[in-house]
Amino acid sequence: TERDVWRRRQAGLLTGEHWIVDGNYSGTFDARFARADTVIIAARHRVLCVASALWRSTKNHGKAIQAEGCPERYDRAFYRWIWNYDRTARPRLEQAIRTASAADRDRADDPPRDARLPRGEAHPHPVTHGRWQRPRQESNLRRTV
Repeated sequence: TERDVWRRRQAGLLTGEHWIVDGNYSGTFDARFARADTVIIAARHRVLCVASALWRSTKNHGKAIQAEGCPERYDRAFYRWIWNYDRTARPRLEQAIRTASAADRDRADDPPRDARLPRGEAHPHPVTHGRWQRPRQESNLRRTV
């Protein structure tokens, strides 16, 4: 999918009140994090991630399980990307989260969105133990603590 098409598709999905987006596609970090009230990072050890990818490639080799016309295959570059994720992609993810958190704090004219954070009090560092939560209006969704 072309980047602009995917961004428009994601923007449409993010217009709802409640949604969950899975994935680490950095091309839509800005749109997702601007609307998110929680980001959960499942940081598994890279050995497990590469082993899982190899297992999936072996189990589904030649089958189009991810997308039509895109058969599963062995891809050394992809396995290398997984192995190097913490050094290459993870810093971009954390920077995007910090940027979204800073933009959220800069909206001083907005009414307070979370009773636990008094107006004007800075939100703590956004990335803690693989979980980030931005103050938002309370909803009927249960929040994990």
